[in-house]
Amino acid sequence: MAVGNNKSHKILIVDDEPFNCRILKLKFENAGYNVITGSNGEEGLSKFMVECPDVVISDIRMPKMNGYEMCKCIKEVSNGRPYLTIVITSTVEKRERSFVNDIENAIILEKPISPGHMLTIVADYLNKSTFE
Repeated sequence: MAVGNNKSHKILIVDDEPFNCRILKLKFENAGYNVITGSNGEEGLSKFMVECPDVVISDIRMPKMNGYEMCKCIKEVSNGRPYLTIVITSTVEKRERSFVNDIENAIILEKPISPGHMLTIVADYLNKSTFE
């Protein structure tokens, strides 16, 4: 499913479940993307500021800093730079779902997720943003 030179595109995956990170990392690397991972919101925020990824994929419930807080901080430090945010959740709580409305280019996906579907979403976003 790799299209063109995806190595120039960076994907940040933040999840406290090592299995989830590993599966997504392998899927995106096999498609040619440069993948960075973090195991909690603090680590994700730090890596966002250093790596400037094109896409942030994050769980909501994590230790130290949850996905909601991390996304809020990333929005503040991004200086309007465009990036896609994909929030992964297994919860149905409205508050935990509604915060994505405050983030530009953000979507929420329910667990269990399909890595192939997520790859399609990312590729579509990156292909679209390349031509705008």
